[in-house]
Amino acid sequence: MVYKVVKGKLIIALLSAMIILVFLLVHSNHVMVEYINPEVDSREKFSNQFLTNEEIEQEMRKKNVQEICRKNLISQKQATVNPQQFTDILVDDKHKLLYCSVPKVACTNWKRILYILSVKNNSTNPVNINASFVHSTDFTKHVRLLSSYSVSEISNKLENYFKIMFVREPLERLLSAYRNKFTMPYNRYFHKRYGRKIVKMFRKNPNQTSLAEGNDVQFKEFVQYVLNPKEPLNQHWKQYYKLCHPCIVNYDIIGKYETLYRDSIYALQRAGISHKVTFPTSAYHHRKTSDLALEIYRQLPEETIHKLWQLYSVDYTMFGYSYPDYHSTGQTI
Repeated sequence: MVYKVVKGKLIIALLSAMIILVFLLVHSNHVMVEYINPEVDSREKFSNQFLTNEEIEQEMRKKNVQEICRKNLISQKQATVNPQQFTDILVDDKHKLLYCSVPKVACTNWKRILYILSVKNNSTNPVNINASFVHSTDFTKHVRLLSSYSVSEISNKLENYFKIMFVREPLERLLSAYRNKFTMPYNRYFHKRYGRKIVKMFRKNPNQTSLAEGNDVQFKEFVQYVLNPKEPLNQHWKQYYKLCHPCIVNYDIIGKYETLYRDSIYALQRAGISHKVTFPTSAYHHRKTSDLALEIYRQLPEETIHKLWQLYSVDYTMFGYSYPDYHSTGQTI
């Protein structure tokens, strides 16, 4: 009798174990099928863990922005919309997309993407669009600025469209703007518009050629001009929070230049347009630029670095960048 009872219990235990094993195998196969679904576009083959990490990162960035807006008493609500606050935000009505164009933070490729999405174009590769075109006045004939819409239209788009912005370590961007606008011979507008003024204001005994051309501005002179503005800052070195107004605009994606490709791919997927356009895989030389920034800023006095940090302190804290302590050993961005 005892033998039969024990035998019966063993049979029940064995059957239970088999049922659990079958369940686990079925569940495991289900997860695997979801992960390797061949119908998923190759640009969207992210694991569930990757998506979760990206979502968590975005939530952290957005919460930090909201907290800094609150601490700095930067209003998040306005009684009426001021269109002139949105002169740097581009609109794609077809895909209900808003993008804040920040110079020197991969804006050329993102403007190319907006053009492809807004205009009938056979290309899905942004590099096929001429870079100079997206920075010309002709570009806004095809891709409108948010400021060009009526107040009611702006309010509607801010509420319902998918919104994207990208940032970069502020002083690295400042150096990038200087190199592009004041050391390249083709940027004569900036030489005439700003270079001549900078030379006159901050160079001792400038020669007549420098005063006339403004094409040999030194970085330390440019920094002094930025720190002692006699006019509103140009958008190429203007603070992010004043360009994109993240305390007013609730951005869905806050990308970073330091993680540009990953954030861009995720942004395209979240916006539902990754099957229509790709983000260029051409390398952005962030490390090279960072090393150059370290070399250049070490030549400036610590007091000057601190003043620059003060100028961009809201951006530093709002977007999670560390204090630019270039004079410490081993400092990197």
